[in-house]
Amino acid sequence: MPSRRLLLVEDTAADATLVRFYLRQYAHPMWEVTHVATLEAAQEALRPEALPYDLLLLDLGLPGTTGASALHRLYSCACMPIIVLSNADEEAMHCTALGAGFVTKTAMVNNAAGFVQLLEEAYQNYLKTRSLLDAASEPSFPEDSHA
Repeated sequence: MPSRRLLLVEDTAADATLVRFYLRQYAHPMWEVTHVATLEAAQEALRPEALPYDLLLLDLGLPGTTGASALHRLYSCACMPIIVLSNADEEAMHCTALGAGFVTKTAMVNNAAGFVQLLEEAYQNYLKTRSLLDAASEPSFPEDSHA
């Protein structure tokens, strides 16, 4: 099975390294990870002519932007599930209301396998939803009774 593509938007190099390590250890099939450190770089990676990603993992603590602003800006150019990483538990409600998954960095460190499972579940749920939407948008034609 080909690897899936994950865009990791994280300004802390140590956290990015940890995410890559966890995915190598616990994710099967593998994720191909592209790491960027700024919101602007993420938007560039998500431009329409670029190869698509399957999942976006976003640190809400990026310099120069608020978490909600970053999430809104990426939703406008991302057609994939978004999982938010943050140190702030109180941001969970806002992120969930916007349809993003949420995990604290503390939970990520304390439960590596659970963190990877959350990413896998978000991706699988997205695939199911997309499949249902695709099926619902297919035209249906009445059967020809004159055959």
